[in-house]
Amino acid sequence: MEIALYRVDGSVDRTAIGTSRPNRDNPKLMKLFEEKLSELDPGFGVELMILAAPEVETFSGTQDALPETGVIAASVGEDGTIDLADRLALRLGAENVMRLLPRDSHLPERVQTTGASARAAPAGAWRRLAAFKGARPTRLLQRPEPVNVMAPIPDDPPRHFQWRQHTHRIVRAEGPERLADEWWRPRPDGSRPPANIVPPFRDYYRVEDDDGGRFWLFRDGPYTKAANGQPTARWFLHGFCA
Repeated sequence: MEIALYRVDGSVDRTAIGTSRPNRDNPKLMKLFEEKLSELDPGFGVELMILAAPEVETFSGTQDALPETGVIAASVGEDGTIDLADRLALRLGAENVMRLLPRDSHLPERVQTTGASARAAPAGAWRRLAAFKGARPTRLLQRPEPVNVMAPIPDDPPRHFQWRQHTHRIVRAEGPERLADEWWRPRPDGSRPPANIVPPFRDYYRVEDDDGGRFWLFRDGPYTKAANGQPTARWFLHGFCA
């Protein structure tokens, strides 16, 4: 929406606001205009003010609450985020405000991506991610970090692990949750694995140590025999649970 001041000296001063999705909530629109009105200069006086909507889209309303219950629908949280993003975009510029969006993947490091604040998440996308088996960590490391693990084989959870020169003794564990690589995606060199090859996998465990810390560990693939004939596997820390 754009507001134009036609001043007595014949000049015109304009300012505009925008929203990430169609919006007809007058109080919210006025709140956005409050951020921009200070930019207008009335000069020696204003003869005419015109409010216009040069860009419009079809409005599709959603029910925010169940009647007489006060139960808020799932979409309200996202709408609140959108309102905040609209205010930040006015202050900082739309190109400087990003938001997390779901991506069609089951690998933890690929389930989210960043996008412009004006982009809306596909309907039901976050609910699909929330339906994954097992809770996801509240904090995910940018890259999984290798750890030394003592665990019975073949699929028992770890007994203790060493990370950054500190040993954690595990008192509780859940798992494993197996996540296989996305075989349909090209390899880094652009090639694709043969259809008859079983894709690599990770076995994830949610563990708690004797200090109350909760961690998300995974074993990268099955156990293999080392040069000395002993079974070995690579373990990584991928995140921290609440």
